[in-house]
Amino acid sequence: MIDPSGHSVAVDRAQIKRYLDLIYPPELGWRGMISASHSLPDGTGMPSGRWTRDGAMDGLAELAESAVRRGAPGTYLRCSTVRADLRQGARGGAGDSVELPGLWADIDIAGPGHKHDPGKHGTRPLPADVDQALGIITASGLPWPSAVVHSGGGLYAWWLTERPIDLDATPGARDYWSTVSAAWQARLAAGAESMGLHYGTGVGNLDRVLGLVGTLNAKIPGQPRMRVLTELGDGRRREAYELERAAMSGRDATPVVTGKPGAAGDGRVEGPIPASSVHVAGHVSPLDDFESRHSWAEILVPKGWALVKGDAVAGGYCEWRRPGASHPLSASTGKDPQRDRLWCFSDAAGLPVNEPLTKGYVYAALWHGGDLRTAAGAVRELGYGTLARQRPVAVGAARGPQVASGNPGTAPVARHLELVPASGMGGPRASRWLWAEAGAHWLPLGGLCLLGGREGLGKTTWTYRLIAQLTAGTLPGDLLGQPRAAVIAASEDSWEHTIIPRLMAAGADLDLVYRIDAVEPDRRTGVSLPDDLAALGVLLAEHPQIGMLVLDPIITVLSAKLDSHKDHEVRKALEPISALAHGTGVTVVGLIHDNKSSGTDLSTRLMGSRAFVAVARAALVCTEERGEPDESATDALGADPVQIERSGEPLPASAAGPPRVFVLGQVKNNLEAKVAWSIRYRIGAVSVGRDVELDKDIRGSHIVRIGRQTSGVEEIVREQERGGSDRTQVRRAAGQAVIDLLTAEGETQSLVVKTRLGEQGHAPATVERAMRDLGSKITVTRKGRNTYWSVTGHNPPSNISDLEDVDDVLMHVMPDAGQGSNSRLAEGTGTDSPQSPHESALPARDVSRCECPCAASLPAGQHTPWCSVGRVTA
Repeated sequence: MIDPSGHSVAVDRAQIKRYLDLIYPPELGWRGMISASHSLPDGTGMPSGRWTRDGAMDGLAELAESAVRRGAPGTYLRCSTVRADLRQGARGGAGDSVELPGLWADIDIAGPGHKHDPGKHGTRPLPADVDQALGIITASGLPWPSAVVHSGGGLYAWWLTERPIDLDATPGARDYWSTVSAAWQARLAAGAESMGLHYGTGVGNLDRVLGLVGTLNAKIPGQPRMRVLTELGDGRRREAYELERAAMSGRDATPVVTGKPGAAGDGRVEGPIPASSVHVAGHVSPLDDFESRHSWAEILVPKGWALVKGDAVAGGYCEWRRPGASHPLSASTGKDPQRDRLWCFSDAAGLPVNEPLTKGYVYAALWHGGDLRTAAGAVRELGYGTLARQRPVAVGAARGPQVASGNPGTAPVARHLELVPASGMGGPRASRWLWAEAGAHWLPLGGLCLLGGREGLGKTTWTYRLIAQLTAGTLPGDLLGQPRAAVIAASEDSWEHTIIPRLMAAGADLDLVYRIDAVEPDRRTGVSLPDDLAALGVLLAEHPQIGMLVLDPIITVLSAKLDSHKDHEVRKALEPISALAHGTGVTVVGLIHDNKSSGTDLSTRLMGSRAFVAVARAALVCTEERGEPDESATDALGADPVQIERSGEPLPASAAGPPRVFVLGQVKNNLEAKVAWSIRYRIGAVSVGRDVELDKDIRGSHIVRIGRQTSGVEEIVREQERGGSDRTQVRRAAGQAVIDLLTAEGETQSLVVKTRLGEQGHAPATVERAMRDLGSKITVTRKGRNTYWSVTGHNPPSNISDLEDVDDVLMHVMPDAGQGSNSRLAEGTGTDSPQSPHESALPARDVSRCECPCAASLPAGQHTPWCSVGRVTA
C-alpha cells in the first residue's frame, strides 16, 4: 500500500488509533484486557497479545508490524475484552469474555479469498458487491450500524453501545448475551436468505475476532488490501436494551434451554423430523395432509401465539410472538413461498432455534409434547390422509385438529371443555423477584402488587425509592446490575412540584422514568383500565427496558364504569392487568389508600373490594410505629448511612418537630412465605435545586431506612393496639413533664430537654411522641443546626445560659466530648442533625489565647464551649 507521500504503508497507526477509540473509547473505563492476534502463513498458531486500554495502541501496532514481518495473512482484534489472568499466549474462549462494546456483522463479498460452495447453502451465493452486502443489513430489519469497516474482502458492521455490556453483571449474563448475539446473526442470515444470498455462520460467538482496521488483509498472495473504516455508519451508540429488542431474543436474562421436541421411543431427537417421514402405507401421510390443509395461524394462535406482522390467511411472510414474550418477534413463517417453514428465534418457545420447522413438526411439539407418532395417529383418527381428503377438518380452540360436526362445511365448535394434565404444561419454573434482600422476597417480577396505607405514611415516597434503585441497577433482586426503566401513571400529584423532586431526592435516573398518557386527537388524558389494556400491552412490548409500572392510586386508573367496591367488577379489570404483568415480566405496583377502619387484619383496611388483595401476588402496607418497640426486637439491618446535614444533602426527617417513625411490612405473598420482619423508616427532605423565578429551594421527600423490627407488620399493629391505653398514659406523663420543664426554663435545646427528662425516666422516643401530641402548645424553632422548644406564648429567660451548666449538660450527653461527639449525636434520636464538634450553635466563649483547632474555624478569640483547651482562660 502507498500513502499520499509515496511511502509504502503496511500498518497505518492513525487508522488503528481511530478504530480503537471508536470500539473501545478510553473514557468508558473498560474492565478486562484488549486482545488481538495474528495468523501465521503455515497455520501453526495464532500469536496473541493482551493490553490494558491505556497500553493497547502501542501493543496493537507492534503486533500488526510483527504480522507483516512474518508474512501473516492478517491481524485480528477480539470483539470483547478478556480476563487479565488468562495464560500468556492463550486466546481464551467465550467464557473468558468480560465486556462487549456492542454487536457486529461479518459479511463476506464474493471474490478471491473466500471459499464458498453455493451448493451447500441452497444455491445461494455471497453478495456480489458492497451494495448487496449493505442490502443484507437492510433486509434483516436491524437498525443501521454505528460503523462499517471494509475488510478488503467484505464488510464488518458494528452496533456500538453507550456503555460496555458487562458479561459478569449477573450469573446468567454471559449465556444471555451469547443468545442475543446468536439471534442477531440469525436476523442477518434471514435477511440474506430473503435476498437469495448467503450470510456466514458461526460469527456471533463472544470470542469472535475481526480484522484490525489499519492493517493488511493478505489472504490473497501478492494482493494485500488495507482494512479501512468507511463513512457508511451513522455514528450512533445505542443502549444495550435496544440491541436486545432488535435481536428479538426475549426478556429473560437466564433463558431456559429446552430440548427439541421428542419422537416416540427415547422422547428426544437430534433435529426436526419432516412430516413426510411418517407415512400410512400407500397414502399421503396424515401430517403431510395436515400441513397442506392448515395455515400457521390455525396451529399457533390456539396455543397463545400472536401474529404481529403479515397476513396469516393470504400467506407470505409473517412474524409471530410466542406466549409470554415481551418482544414482538419470536418466530417467522413464509420466507420461502415454495417451502413454507417456521424459523424460531427464541429457545424459550420450546422449539429448535434457527432451523426450518414443518407444520407437522410444530403441531406435534405444541399439541403432543413433541411425539410425532402420536400426533400422526391423532390426526389420522380425525380424518387426515389420502382416504379422507374430502372431510372438512378444523383446528379447535384448545385441543388441536377436530373433525367438524354435521354436514361438510359446518363450522367447528368454538368452545368446549378439556382436561389438561399437569405433565403437559411444561416444567416448573423458579419465581423471579424485582425486590428481594436478606432472604426476604418483597415484590415479584411480572406480577400485580399493592402498596397500601393512610395518607402521609410514605407510600409514594417508598415507590420512588424503588424506582431510583431500579433505574440505577442497584435494587436488590433478579435485576441487580441491570438498570431498567419505570413508568408512572399518577393522578393525584404534580410532576413538576412533587413527583420529579421526589425522584431526584431518591436519586432516580430521570432518563429512565416515564409518564404515561392516553393521547386523543384533541387532548391528553390518564390511562383507563381495562379500556387501554391492549394499547398498554403493545407499549410494553415495544419497550422491553421497562421493569416497573406504577398506578398511583390504582383506583383512579380503573375505568369509571367499574364499581371498585364490587368484587366481580374489580376482577374484570385486575385479572387482565395481572395477566399482562405476567406475560411481559413487568411488575405493576398499585398504590391504594387505607379506608381508616380498625382491626389488625391490615388487608381489610385497604380501600375498595377485597378483590384488590385477592388478585395481587404481593401486598405491602405502610403504618406508623406507635409506642416504643422492645430494643431486643429491633436492629440496624438495612439502615441507610447516617448523613450529616450540609448543602444539597438530606435534612433531618422532620424539621418541624420530633421525627415520626414508620414501618413497611408485607401482608400477602402468594409465591413465598410472607416476609417475617418489617422495615423501620423516617421520611426526610432534601434540596434538589433552586427555582430561579420564585427564588426558592426545590425540595423533595425521601425515605431514610433506620433498621427493622423483627416482627411482621400485622403483629406490630396488633401489639400496638393491645397496649395502646397504657402507652397513652405514659405519653401524657411525658408531655406534662415537657410542659413543666419548658415553663420553668424557657426556650431550651431539644437535646437538652430529652437529656433532662431521661434522668426522670422518660425515654427519648416517648418524649418525641409526646411533643407531637402537644401540637400547637409547643413552638419549635431552628437556630443554625439545632432545634429549640418552648411553650407557645411563654418564654422567660433560659437559666441554661450559664456556661458551666451548658458544659455539664453536654458532657453528660457526650462524656468523650471533643473526640466522639459527632458519632454520639449521629446515634441519637435524630431530632438534632449530626454535627462536628466545631459546628455547634451554642454561644461561643471568649478566650485570650487558644491553640486548639477551634481557632482555625471560629473568629479570633472565640471557642466552642466543650473544648478542653478553651476551659482555661488567661
